Amino acid sequence: MLMPEAGLFAVADGMGGHNAGELASALAVETLRQEASALKKLTAAPAAAWMKAAIREANHRIFESSGQKGRAGMGTTLTACAVSGEQAVFGHIGDSRAYLFREGDFIQLTNDHSVVADLVRAGELTPEEALRHPSRNVLSRALDGGPAEPDCFTADICAGDALLLCTDGFSNLLAAAEINRDVRNGVTAAIFAAWKNIVIERGAPDNFTAVLFFPRGRWKLT
Repeated sequence: MLMPEAGLFAVADGMGGHNAGELASALAVETLRQEASALKKLTAAPAAAWMKAAIREANHRIFESSGQKGRAGMGTTLTACAVSGEQAVFGHIGDSRAYLFREGDFIQLTNDHSVVADLVRAGELTPEEALRHPSRNVLSRALDGGPAEPDCFTADICAGDALLLCTDGFSNLLAAAEINRDVRNGVTAAIFAAWKNIVIERGAPDNFTAVLFFPRGRWKLT
């Protein structure tokens, strides 16, 4: 979802069967869209409160819908960003990701909410072992109508920064070493287009979503 006029961007990746997963992700982003009009007037601190409330509302709508036939187990990841002046407010749950590109470096801003990521953070798996683990696609947190809370946080943004939001179908097929190599002289729309082609050529296992934007550069989008 792209709403540069409100400074709002989001990606979501549904789960729980094809139709139910698509509905869950659509409910999540549509909830943010419907609430976005209030963002234009907010500074970073109120925007953070807005983000958490909007994601909780999305979770409530998914809960209400999950009781209908064929929708059991429906849920979605959600990674959203609302830009306010020189700060960006993030809301995140699941294993979609947000990255910051700055002066030739890139930083993963979000923590994956997955079984293997939790084990890596606990020191029980190495990152290399996690890539081959049989539960590598199992989420430990998602928007599925349950009590799980999103991570909400604020980051400063500088002139020249770029932000990338993407689902795991994109991030799983690009190694950190490849990204580091490509962005030494800064990230560009051409580099981003090349990454998308690489993901497709490597046989992305499902549909993927990725959006790159330059928040202090008049919302240049790719």
